Amino acid sequence: MTTSTMKWTQRDIEAAAKVLASASAIGAPLPTLTDEEVVALDGVQHEQLVALPWLSAQDASKELMCAIALRGLLAKELVYPVVFEGETEPSRLHATEEITGALTLRRSGSSVVSVERTVSTGKRWLYGYLHDEGVLLEEVDESGLHGFTVVTRDQLVPRLAEFVDPQQAAARDTEPTPYTEAQFEAHAATALADTQAASNVVAFNSNTNEFPTVTVYTGPSSVHVLTPRVEGSPESGPEQTESVSFELQETSAPSLARVLAGLAGLA
Repeated sequence: MTTSTMKWTQRDIEAAAKVLASASAIGAPLPTLTDEEVVALDGVQHEQLVALPWLSAQDASKELMCAIALRGLLAKELVYPVVFEGETEPSRLHATEEITGALTLRRSGSSVVSVERTVSTGKRWLYGYLHDEGVLLEEVDESGLHGFTVVTRDQLVPRLAEFVDPQQAAARDTEPTPYTEAQFEAHAATALADTQAASNVVAFNSNTNEFPTVTVYTGPSSVHVLTPRVEGSPESGPEQTESVSFELQETSAPSLARVLAGLAGLA
């Protein structure tokens, strides 16, 4: 997240508050944007946390693609020129209140949960931006469409669980099996032979430098969670190196929810 580099106007703050006020269990939908529209509105100079699958695949310059995107937004009246008091010509552009609120919430959350789900046909991404009054969800598909929804905080974990396990295959809990990195590489193909989807889940917190992560493997009748364990630290001394081990266990729906809640800081 790059909240420290963003400067919010009173309009930004009020728009974000209004969007959060619409949060519900069902979810309040917001306008869908493309990769290039998101970058153009958020600022080409700002690094994006989210995937930009379509824009990243283009040969044309990002600046050119975003300039074209702004023309389209102006034509659809989702963006409009603003003339401030004492001026005779427009000096900047404003997006609609819903879009302004959503873009502000993307950059001002206390934490972000990121999910990248991979299946045989491609990838999808889901991002949850946590705020005290609700959660902004951003779902991205491979065509570079970004769908936004605002939900209440209690709906974040169910939405994450539905995204990583849409068929509700999580059925039972088993004891975790420990692996070294080499052991997991050797046994993963056998242990996870029926995997149909793999979801990497990472949490980013604005107050820490830690990025807890798990990988969720979904099969037709089971769900496994892989948790990395890091031992040692470069701060421990020049001769001390980090070593990574893993724990793999089959998980039930309630246990999967607890894992996701823990990552999101909602446990």
